[in-house]
Amino acid sequence: MKIYIPLQLIEKIICQHFEMTSEILFTKTRKRTIVEPRQIFHFFSRKYSKNSLAAIGDYKLILDHATILHSCGKVENLCDVDAVFRKNIEKIDSKLRMILINDLTDEEKKFQLKTNNLINDIISCENEEDVTNVLSNNLNPVNNG
Repeated sequence: MKIYIPLQLIEKIICQHFEMTSEILFTKTRKRTIVEPRQIFHFFSRKYSKNSLAAIGDYKLILDHATILHSCGKVENLCDVDAVFRKNIEKIDSKLRMILINDLTDEEKKFQLKTNNLINDIISCENEEDVTNVLSNNLNPVNNG
């Protein structure tokens, strides 16, 4: 059974992360400081909600489904070329995945928490050597006993 996150909760996480109100997030403007968080909202709404593209577009603003697809493509492209942007996306994704944990079995929760902790450790790394150390420390069977 797939677990979904309501749009209202995704909205709240995005607003908290970018320190903006819902009114500002959904203001019909083309300012980059507002458009990017709104595109990120669309990206995560598509990823974690059960809503159709049309329903996501109708949430608080009347946007065509193609606009939502464009937003998702923009976020994916920026993740590919901008490391700082990608880290922001990973942080938000980690927060949203933590919400999903509440509906898991105890074993699934333990696994998910361990995975989230590993991802957060990797996100905080500043270079490749740090990533290698984090991975070797966490994936070594001796340390996982």
